[in-house]
Amino acid sequence: MSVRDPVIPPGGFGGGRPPRDPTPEDFIRRLIARASDQFTKDSGRIVPPEARSALLKPALPHAADVFREMLAGNISESELIGHVTSILRNAIKYASPDIDRKAVEDSMEDDCPYLFWC
Repeated sequence: MSVRDPVIPPGGFGGGRPPRDPTPEDFIRRLIARASDQFTKDSGRIVPPEARSALLKPALPHAADVFREMLAGNISESELIGHVTSILRNAIKYASPDIDRKAVEDSMEDDCPYLFWC
């Protein structure tokens, strides 16, 4: 019987941190999650999964382009978070009473702050 080195998964066994944003799509997913969580914290309005999905769906086909623009310095992560926040703030006027998928879609149709998002 031989002793082998243990295989440790990326990020360890829960104590470590997984690789950060390994793909542009993962970056966009995490950005929407961060922006939505911060919006909820700041406004007290919950952004449920279907509303987050409405933000994600039009963004994913452009994820590589957005990521490339960010790496080139043409847009920053904080600007992107600001765009998501702007969509969510605008969605409040369409909410009945909660922000949902339709409110987010109506907000993006009414005023799209960033071309790659809508």
